[in-house]
Amino acid sequence: MKLKLFISALLFSFFSNANNLVITNVSYNSASSEITFDISWDNSWKTSTGFNDAVWLFIKGKTSSDVWIHTTIANVSSTINSTVSFDNLGAYIERSTDGTGSVSGTITYTILNVADLGLAPDFKVFGIEMVKINQGSFYVGDGASTNRFHKGTDNTAPFQVTTSAEITVSNSSTTDLFTTASDSSIQLSTNIPAQFPTGFDEFYCMKYEITQEQYIEFLNTLSRIQQQTRTESDVSGTTITNRYVMSNTQTASDRNGIVTDVNVGTGFLTFYSDLDNTNAENSINDGHTIAANYLSNNDVIAYLDWAAMRPMTEIEYEKVCRGPDLPVANESAWGTVEFNDAGVITNSGAPNESTANTSILPALYKSTPLRVGCYATATSTRVQSGAGYFGNMDLSDYVHENGLIAVNDFNVLNFSYDFGDGALDENGDATNWTTLFKNFRGSSTSSPLGISVRYISSVSSNVRDARSGGRGCR
Repeated sequence: MKLKLFISALLFSFFSNANNLVITNVSYNSASSEITFDISWDNSWKTSTGFNDAVWLFIKGKTSSDVWIHTTIANVSSTINSTVSFDNLGAYIERSTDGTGSVSGTITYTILNVADLGLAPDFKVFGIEMVKINQGSFYVGDGASTNRFHKGTDNTAPFQVTTSAEITVSNSSTTDLFTTASDSSIQLSTNIPAQFPTGFDEFYCMKYEITQEQYIEFLNTLSRIQQQTRTESDVSGTTITNRYVMSNTQTASDRNGIVTDVNVGTGFLTFYSDLDNTNAENSINDGHTIAANYLSNNDVIAYLDWAAMRPMTEIEYEKVCRGPDLPVANESAWGTVEFNDAGVITNSGAPNESTANTSILPALYKSTPLRVGCYATATSTRVQSGAGYFGNMDLSDYVHENGLIAVNDFNVLNFSYDFGDGALDENGDATNWTTLFKNFRGSSTSSPLGISVRYISSVSSNVRDARSGGRGCR
């Protein structure tokens, strides 16, 4: 039996610094079907007012036929707060007591579907940093943004979501929800049923956009056919011309450093980070924690299906950014309209990558993606770190939030709280959400666009763009 693990070294902040999520010492007891490992991260936080970060943890097992499958688990013991999800596809790891700082523990789970793995399984343990989005009322629309939501007959008034029950939609009442959108793809005339995720109920949202390291780990568990689908380069042959597989280029484009080997066989490919293309792959300055760009809508939802998560709705996006606060016209995720040009990149590709103008935050680097959470420091405020209300990062940065479920007539009737099952189809596509209309929020090459701007997506769900990334929720 071989054991592998996914070590995430991302930046965290409830406006603080790096949290160094690490999973180590993975061992498997075949007699009891139990897997044990240590987990730790720095700058964890939990407040008496109900705010906290978390880790969504899940495990993949490799079968005797070299196929990675999602495991189902049950809790055995833990020295840290671990709650297995209702569907047994993963667990939420959280701080046990109020406070901030490092947290660590040892966890043992039973692998419930071990019979599907064969006699000598290989395991990978994955952790994705999350933020709890508390239950409660919030506003959508800011009275100014293009295609915004608003309150009934008054298109200058934001609408307050105050319930998880059905939301009435019309432009004939001062109390109903409506939108200024003229395009039918994001227009809304159907009442929003209770099963549609409006954001009122508690949920967990990824703290950061999907990073290049996370997307690499995803690719490295797929079949060759699936890998072909989830990359832009032609990786089907024994020689790969454009080894920077997301941009389909021979050198890094727009700071996407995801590569594979040039001369390969016919089996599974292995992907790496190689941003600078001057030293060994997976070197410390190869951009592991830069936000993954060149992700199509279908790439994002495939990743979320694989991770047993789900896409976020565009109405949830506004709550993650704004929280319960009253809207500010044209505001960014940090609650104001102010921003500054970030200047040149410093320590390119490294874990401490930043930009030159860190003294005049909030900042926006307008040309390419950066390391996730790069403006958070030990003393930074929400505005200085560019964080949303609950502590999620990079919601108004260069890489937009792709794969959001649009709030339109078709989607509100056909999307619910269902999560991914951890499995893709044989071609590498999600088995959920593929027929739904997706849109995107939150990026610009000149200035942050307001969080209430609703984009009209006119491109295919398979189109990859230098500015397209994403995140999900659970």
